[in-house]
Amino acid sequence: MKKILLVALVAFTMFSCNQGITVSFDDPKSQAILSVYDSYMQNDGAAIESLYAEDAVVYLNSLDSIPIQENVKNLAMHHELFDDISLSWGDGENARTAFVQTSSYPTIDVTLAWFTWTGTGKASGKTYNVPTHVVYFWGEDGKVASSSLFNDSASFTEEMNAVAASSE
Repeated sequence: MKKILLVALVAFTMFSCNQGITVSFDDPKSQAILSVYDSYMQNDGAAIESLYAEDAVVYLNSLDSIPIQENVKNLAMHHELFDDISLSWGDGENARTAFVQTSSYPTIDVTLAWFTWTGTGKASGKTYNVPTHVVYFWGEDGKVASSSLFNDSASFTEEMNAVAASSE
């Protein structure tokens, strides 16, 4: 009996300790990310850039970063290459633009987002579906200090090649 009580006490202590980490889904930072996705689909680069710190950097499937200003230009190019751009996650009653969660650690807040990017190439007419994951690292000023995007960029390359082939 003493062993059972000791095991229960140890388990209770282990699992009841506050590690200082919280995860939320409806917090202001998660909502800001969802809002900026709406801005992206409307090709509103200024709204996207306003979420980031002035010196923020973005990592696009790479260990090398680019400034946020260059990334906003890249995002605008999506609208030159594709029609019917949308972001989606889930289906049925769970369908939404993206699955977004913010984890608050003692020293940093990190927002994670998952979605499928969809667009129809203007040159090829082909519809692409690209699973995408983005990680946002927040600075002390309440702005995104850096972000990392992970997806297969082959569809973008394929569409740029279609544009080049059609202009020859």
